[in-house]
Amino acid sequence: MARRRRAKPWLRWLILIALFWTAIRLMGPLAADVVERPHSAQRTLLSEDAVSALQLSATGWTWNGRPVYRVENLSNHVLSHVTITSWQGDLLPILAISGDSPRTVPKYPLTNPPYKLPPGYSAWFVGEDEGRPRYVVSWLAIGGKEAYEVVSARLVSPA
Repeated sequence: MARRRRAKPWLRWLILIALFWTAIRLMGPLAADVVERPHSAQRTLLSEDAVSALQLSATGWTWNGRPVYRVENLSNHVLSHVTITSWQGDLLPILAISGDSPRTVPKYPLTNPPYKLPPGYSAWFVGEDEGRPRYVVSWLAIGGKEAYEVVSARLVSPA
């Protein structure tokens, strides 16, 4: 009578864990959904073509019940084809682009893209109500490559 060999239980668990880990790593952005993070959480804070000179600040204004933020271009480069998205990937409306602060909150967002953000200018945009807002500012860099920077700030009211 032939005797069956019993597999070692720890070996089965080891193989299952290795297969699960490999599947999660291969899924890439889908792994972010598993742990309930936005896909943008997979990105670094700065692309290789970014200028790393954007500054985010709260304005204390609201537009249709949502907070308005200001992102300032502190670099020496004109940023062209600028878009601002939420951490979840939603495109956010840009209300104004200028060197000086608008006197009042604009009633309507800008409607004629693409937008350019010259050095020293700021973009006022409608954000989201969060304790620590994070936004992705994207633009076209030299050579037509997309560059981006993740900007964040603590939510404090301006003095």
